[in-house]
Amino acid sequence: EEYGRNVRERFANPVLKDGTARICGDASNKIPKFLLPTLRERLSQNLPTPLLSLALAGWFHALHGKTDKGDPLTIADPMSALLEKTAKSGGNDPTLLLKLPMFGDLAHSETLISELRRWLTLLQTRGIIETLRSLQKE
Repeated sequence: EEYGRNVRERFANPVLKDGTARICGDASNKIPKFLLPTLRERLSQNLPTPLLSLALAGWFHALHGKTDKGDPLTIADPMSALLEKTAKSGGNDPTLLLKLPMFGDLAHSETLISELRRWLTLLQTRGIIETLRSLQKE
């Protein structure tokens, strides 16, 4: 909770130039370094991964190139063309994206695939805000 409060304060501060666009950019290089190792470790120990899988599903969802309101969403990533094409081809099924080399053995994790499908369905049908609210119920 404290971390969330700090993040909100940081993004609300107009003096700081570290905006969400820069932080979210180049995700194809950042996610394999910062998110996937922890996700892989927790899955190997049969530990829950709801926030990690939601973060990954959120990125997959964004790769469809539209906001919840249907406005265009630009993905700043050197692999954006391939990622967007793959995401759109897969719809709410993450298996095509998981076949990309950056995911390696995670493409075979039925636990992860199931979690990602669940989150992607929620993101698609309820939107980002309602999906995040659903976390409070878990």
